[in-house]
Amino acid sequence: MSQVVQDAASIAGGRSQARPVRPEEAARGKLDYVQVADWGDGDRSKLGDLRLVSLTPQYEGVASGSGAPGAAASASPGPGASGGGGASGGGAAPQPFHMQLAHQLKLAEWSFREARYVQYLADSLEVHSALEDALRQAATFAVAATADAAAGAGADPAAAAAAAAASPPATAAAAAARPAAAAGPPPAHLALLHLAPGRLGLERSAALRADLSALRATSGSLAAGAAPGTAATAGAGAAAGEAAAAAAGGAPPKGAAARRRDDVYDCTAGPMARSYAHVLRRLGRVASGGESEQERQDGALRLLAHAAVLHLTGQAAAVRCGAAAADRLGLLQRRAAATYHQYPDGVRDPRVTLAAALDAAGAALAPAGPTARQVVFDELAGAMQKTGLLMAALAHRD
Repeated sequence: MSQVVQDAASIAGGRSQARPVRPEEAARGKLDYVQVADWGDGDRSKLGDLRLVSLTPQYEGVASGSGAPGAAASASPGPGASGGGGASGGGAAPQPFHMQLAHQLKLAEWSFREARYVQYLADSLEVHSALEDALRQAATFAVAATADAAAGAGADPAAAAAAAAASPPATAAAAAARPAAAAGPPPAHLALLHLAPGRLGLERSAALRADLSALRATSGSLAAGAAPGTAATAGAGAAAGEAAAAAAGGAPPKGAAARRRDDVYDCTAGPMARSYAHVLRRLGRVASGGESEQERQDGALRLLAHAAVLHLTGQAAAVRCGAAAADRLGLLQRRAAATYHQYPDGVRDPRVTLAAALDAAGAALAPAGPTARQVVFDELAGAMQKTGLLMAALAHRD
């Protein structure tokens, strides 16, 4: 409470642009892109004192107690919830942000038929495979550039390359303090090293392939634990259709239902996913083989924005979709939920791992200055739009 009073006094005196957090605003969920002039001394407790250069509102959830259905209902109190909170219906705590996001997206109305979910996985696989390919290309260039710089300075190129791949600078001070001979690749490529496949540990292409294989292997199995309207019921319906056709004297060829099931699991990525994958692979080629240093730098910066958004979305909206699919398609019983929980041993909490990697990437990018940060910032909105389109396969009512 004393901190709130201090903040209010600071604002009243005109010494800060920050204001106290309003619980009703924090409860409803909000996402803004902000750009600051600089990060000061890096003290997170002083974030409210940073000078904003720009602010772009991106998402704002429904306010608890605003009359929107389900905005503050049926939620158990979480840490820090106030017993007399702002909801009017008996003091119910506001829903967590991810539950409000599901309400805003109306996930309860989305189609999680197996065919649509398989298409969603196929689209996601196409895009994540392309992202990993692009990041590998950029990382290979970064390591090679480090080796070249070391050789030019008379150092051991192999050792320098190994050091760059294993331990890129994790703080702005470390990035700025690197000797010129060891500088090697530009900051954008050093930032990408923190997200490189094999280092980050959050790559999803292998898990997506495993889930697609598991769904195929358990398709049509009534013992799979799938909910009504899923693959099990679809398989039973197809069998019933064949029986009815046979009784009418027009039995379909033997195995027609099996062939229809194979068609579901042999689907390829849709046009939007293929288009996005093309963009990512092109950025990887530009970042590693552009004709000029500036072209390579811009390609790496734009790729950094897409990598960040894809991984952030994977830990938020994609996990929420996965939870809904698990309920309706029996993913856990069918061992088809690797995308949402299978990570290397070194990744205890993927959200913590991702936050640390993005912080380190930002620190590595710091020496490039505000112009480089602006390139990343400008790419974020397009990256979010393209990533959001991956859910188009599920956003249907049927």
